[in-house]
Amino acid sequence: MSLTNFFQNKAALGIDIGSTSIKIAEVSPGASGPHLDNYALFENLAHLERSNAVFQSKTVKIYEEEIASYLKIIYKRAGFKAKRVFASLPAFSSFSTSIEIPMMSEKEVRQTLNFKAKQYIPLPMDSVALDWVKVGER
Repeated sequence: MSLTNFFQNKAALGIDIGSTSIKIAEVSPGASGPHLDNYALFENLAHLERSNAVFQSKTVKIYEEEIASYLKIIYKRAGFKAKRVFASLPAFSSFSTSIEIPMMSEKEVRQTLNFKAKQYIPLPMDSVALDWVKVGER
């Protein structure tokens, strides 16, 4: 993917929500590559006093309402203008595995993987984002 396609000639926000901080960078396409227009860092130091005062933890729980309110405040105070957002996911909030299945159509693969995912994911399927990539054939 070229940078032109990535940005679609518009600025974008990159958001990283960590356990105790939120980092946001506003990046736009430049003549010689991406250009950093603006950035913000919000650190929650409450975890130094209370170990459970984090934005997210390895329990996969993300405190959505609290993070959403912080994001609104940060966006406004930092003066960000971009509306497009790319966000990261911490490794402990994701899961990947390889699953071998026989040759079949893409529609059948999707149905099979939706069924097989239930064997690997200990959460309700309507609470997860499921995606797959074909990595080879035998």
